[in-house]
Amino acid sequence: MASIHIADRCLCCGGEQLSAFPAVLMPFVAHRALGWQPVRIAEDWQMAHLQTGIAYSVCNTLYCRDCHFVFLDMRFDGEAMANLYRDYRGDEYVALRDHYEPGYAQRNAGLLDGMGYVDKVEDFIGGVAPGIATVLDYGGDTGINSPFRHRAEVFVYDISGCEVVDGARRLSRDELRRGAYDLIVLSNVLEHDPDPERLLREVCRYMDGGTHLYLEVPAEQLFMRFGEGWTPRGTSIIGTSTSTFSPGRRCSACWRGAAWRR
Repeated sequence: MASIHIADRCLCCGGEQLSAFPAVLMPFVAHRALGWQPVRIAEDWQMAHLQTGIAYSVCNTLYCRDCHFVFLDMRFDGEAMANLYRDYRGDEYVALRDHYEPGYAQRNAGLLDGMGYVDKVEDFIGGVAPGIATVLDYGGDTGINSPFRHRAEVFVYDISGCEVVDGARRLSRDELRRGAYDLIVLSNVLEHDPDPERLLREVCRYMDGGTHLYLEVPAEQLFMRFGEGWTPRGTSIIGTSTSTFSPGRRCSACWRGAAWRR
């Protein structure tokens, strides 16, 4: 059975100076990962001290006062993560998410066409690491957004089990090899993992002195608007992400921890 544990320290820097803000776990995530569905508390329940209405899964948004990292206090185990990302963006996934988030199916149709800036990613990487011949897209879903897919040997590792696109080859965990890749891509993955430092340590296992790592996380609009000192009072982590990164100290703290302990 899928389970969770509650974080009591920062996932990036390990600090214990955390502020907690009441939040609600995204209903789609609660349902798909843990089997928790919203419940309507009706008057005929005759609950003496509870108000009627919809009861959702409560959680906390945690804010590290040392490195400013923001994350969900619930950390999912492997079974919960497998439930959440099984057949990612497939028919069952889309139908359930559209039930909770009307309009998601239409938005997803656009996402399936891939990012519109892969060429810019390739230009950026090529400027510092020319001659990329082998790529591991770790958490690369179908490979639709894998850099250099049309001019390099591209491998994809992902827990979703989705079919990969032409120009990419799916690998199982047992097939991953140290030093076999000129480039490892970790694009829009770190924020989804329940333990981002552990994930970075895992990726480091497949790197050697000649391997380059491309790391990309979303540019969260709240941080872009309010800056590095913003705190998440009155807000919650939404979407399927369980952590929120921004440029600067958050990613740096997580990377330092992973490099130190790998």
